[in-house]
Amino acid sequence: MSIARKLLVVEDLMRERLRPVRHFKFEELADSDLNRDKEVEPWQIPPVVYQTLESRSLDVRHRSHSLIFREINPSLSFKLFDARQRDEYIFENWGSHEVAKIYRDSLFPVMKADIFRYCVIYDNGGYYVDATKGIFTSLRTLHSPTDAGLISYENNVAAVLPDMEVASLMKCPTQYVINWAFGFVAKHKVLELMIQNIVEYSDLFVRQTYSHPKTAILALSATGMFTKTVRDYLGKFGAKDLAQADRDFNGTGLFRLRGANNPWPPVPHHYSEARDSSILK
Repeated sequence: MSIARKLLVVEDLMRERLRPVRHFKFEELADSDLNRDKEVEPWQIPPVVYQTLESRSLDVRHRSHSLIFREINPSLSFKLFDARQRDEYIFENWGSHEVAKIYRDSLFPVMKADIFRYCVIYDNGGYYVDATKGIFTSLRTLHSPTDAGLISYENNVAAVLPDMEVASLMKCPTQYVINWAFGFVAKHKVLELMIQNIVEYSDLFVRQTYSHPKTAILALSATGMFTKTVRDYLGKFGAKDLAQADRDFNGTGLFRLRGANNPWPPVPHHYSEARDSSILK
């Protein structure tokens, strides 16, 4: 696909507004291997993008735009885990850790996807990018070969601000830190702290019912806790090894790919629409 064609598609993606569309053609999305000829310099963050979905079968529009994201990153491998593979990975590699129990007891698949992303990148290093989203620039252009981590920020203002000392180390201190995409070397302390925080705070959410469960999920396993964890890390270790892209990866991130709101298998409601529910068994 030509650069001009890619730009037209990206422009179309950026302009599209989400609306319910029924589309019934699905195709599987396979993994893709690294084009090693494209990787010239040694990089600290391994050249692999990990993703997860409930199924490998994607709406053809979703699959098409996922492939464009891959084309923009020819020096990276892409590994997609469906729900079964995700479960197997957690219980084979983290089965003796308390986080595996939280994973098992999570009542919403999005929480399982949250926990999986921290664990798989902690183990292997690389990038995580939600399979329903995209970043329409090369991930390698967002940081240097020597960086051990890559983060970005939401446009949403955080409800609680960091200490001023930590704020001075953050590119966008008033914003939440994005958890739908990031990159780290294996065993990075941010991910270690994140997993520890989920375990430590999980007891606060057991046997609780929430009128809007989404807010509790964000607080325990997603953006809220990830923002807290990054701030904790910066307060203890500083920011010297952490690349910080501006909001939405310098404006290149897209929160929802076309067709991604039409998953297979179908779901009656998005987790954000759930009401009066617990998030943990």
